[in-house]
Amino acid sequence: MMDDSMEGMEVDSGADGGDPLEDASAQLKIVASHFQVLGGATSSLNLKWPGTFGGIVKFGAIFNLDVYAMISINCIERFSLYSRLDGWLLVPGLIILGMFILYKVAIKFLAEVIPPEKVRNMVWSKLMLLVFIIYPSLCGVLLSVYKCRLIEGKWWMIADLSLECYTTEWLEQAMIALAGILCFPIGVPLWCYTLLARNRHKLFSDPKFSARFGFIYMRYEQTYWYWEITEMLRKFTLCGVIIFIASGTMMQLCFSIVVGAFFLSLHFKYQPYDDDLDDNLQTAALTANFLTLVTTILIKEKALIKKYDPEANTELSASTTAFLLIVNMMVMATALYALVKDTIPTMIEEYMGYWDMAVKVKEMMADAKREHAEMKEAFETAKLAAMNKADTEPKQSGQDSLAKDDPAPPVSAPLENKEEEDSELDRHIHRLFLRYDLDGSGTINSFDELEQLCCNLGYRLELDLNPTRIDAIIAEVKATNPNIEWDLSYFSSWFKETFVDK
Repeated sequence: MMDDSMEGMEVDSGADGGDPLEDASAQLKIVASHFQVLGGATSSLNLKWPGTFGGIVKFGAIFNLDVYAMISINCIERFSLYSRLDGWLLVPGLIILGMFILYKVAIKFLAEVIPPEKVRNMVWSKLMLLVFIIYPSLCGVLLSVYKCRLIEGKWWMIADLSLECYTTEWLEQAMIALAGILCFPIGVPLWCYTLLARNRHKLFSDPKFSARFGFIYMRYEQTYWYWEITEMLRKFTLCGVIIFIASGTMMQLCFSIVVGAFFLSLHFKYQPYDDDLDDNLQTAALTANFLTLVTTILIKEKALIKKYDPEANTELSASTTAFLLIVNMMVMATALYALVKDTIPTMIEEYMGYWDMAVKVKEMMADAKREHAEMKEAFETAKLAAMNKADTEPKQSGQDSLAKDDPAPPVSAPLENKEEEDSELDRHIHRLFLRYDLDGSGTINSFDELEQLCCNLGYRLELDLNPTRIDAIIAEVKATNPNIEWDLSYFSSWFKETFVDK
């Protein structure tokens, strides 16, 4: 019965019932996408940013899982593009293998603790997260194999000028890269779209499906369930395809600016995220990406001047560097604003609700322990009284013959027992009424309080009640009287008439 009463305790999980941890992960995902594209476009356009901003771009390599860029591994040991290609293609295989091993271990050793279905959901969701992280870097590395340049009568790979194109070795690597392109830069978006399109009827209604694949669609409005595919297209274009557009020329920069403006316009028009804070953060990220691409024209202009006039001053002005820092840090500032304004307060509110529920459970357990002690004490007292009565019976044997002529015991004895029972019932009702008068108004003024009070009284008084019957009775009360404000005397009369006298 106590379990039934605990089920009635509701916990406010925050505005709109959203999970604050999911809100935080969605905002981190948008920030990560921004730095992924920033780092990928820098590599595709072959840009050298000024020192401070260059450090921020290098920091973005974390979100691409680019170990080579994060620790400048070429300074330790030089790896050719082919070695990097093989390494990057090995990553998805290792991820899938690792997830498979994790699943098998969890099923074998943790099946009694974690349901297998929950393990499968977790494995799929983490797999989608890792695919999201490595996707931009895979696009850049795989496509760079096909970008070659004619130098002194031979074709050399732009990404690694030590490797000659169109040789037997290059052909082998090109076939490997082609298979990788079909599987990842092209295959992953097609697979995601097909998966979501074939399951449109249960995207937002099937908990199992959303637990597995919700990472790629749950934060968008239901109309725009496919929008993550457009994000993949943006990354594929700016981190990979752009290397084939007149590499090293102003045309390439202009094309990248047009691409950035196109996706920014799409977002402005459709605002696909379900949460306005997510829409605002994505707007800030796409705007920063567009303005950063515009600024690349200044960098390219300085490079051209240096090419034709080596003695000219080609250092970027401090204002240009400051502009780059500000527009990109605005993305972080917008993410922090979303956290402070909505996510963190919702998280605090949710976990305070859990704390309140834990305190209530602790109080209920303390009351149950105290009542158990009282019942035990009463039992011991009754047992001692019975033993004393048994000791005095032999002394009263001489009076048995006189007792035969005595009149029958008074009829008032059952009435006295009835009064004692009513007094005990009133004592329980009074004590629990005060406990569930949560606002201290001297009344029970909500149906949650009424349900919990009835459940606990039924448990304490050992009445033959069940949650279904209590719910039905309270539903009848709610139907006839939507708002209640019962004081102790009214509730006591109602409870006795409804549950005790029947």
